[in-house]
Amino acid sequence: MIAGILALVVLHQVTSGEGRWPTEPRHDLHPRFHRFRLFHAGPRVAGLPLTDDARDDIASQYYPGRPVTFGYGFCSPGDGDEPRCQLPLDVMNYPSCEQNVAKYVGAALIPSRYLHLRGVRVAVFGGARTFDKLLLTTGTTTIIVYAGDLATAIRVVRALRSTDGRVPVRARLPRPLSLGRSRALCQ
Repeated sequence: MIAGILALVVLHQVTSGEGRWPTEPRHDLHPRFHRFRLFHAGPRVAGLPLTDDARDDIASQYYPGRPVTFGYGFCSPGDGDEPRCQLPLDVMNYPSCEQNVAKYVGAALIPSRYLHLRGVRVAVFGGARTFDKLLLTTGTTTIIVYAGDLATAIRVVRALRSTDGRVPVRARLPRPLSLGRSRALCQ
């Protein structure tokens, strides 16, 4: 009984934002990650605080090909055997060999159009009335932005900066590596 009450209190703190959340990415963790460059949108973007600083994705061991995700905002888990919830905004970093726009050629889900932001081509996924995600490749990294709408996702891309400090906010993003050169990132 006591364990159940304690679990509910912790769950409330996590979902209500009353718990201790990072206010900015842990720069003491991320510079040691050298497989591919990581990007985030700062301590707050589109009115949402950074609530997942990706430390779980790279803490003890990174598995090649897996994403490193920075999450923004709060959510409430649903009912069910395994309650889960999706944060309102995610910035997912993949090695470019694992995720890139070429993987969608001939697939059921293809970009609906392309934009040019910060010097790189950005694929927009979603129809005229729905928005799914933005996908862009810069240097060794493919970034996927999940947001509630296209305008918010574009604001996120404009706010991106690298965790190593080499790519500041609003600077041109590095050109993508060729797929041949990036394949080593997934081995």
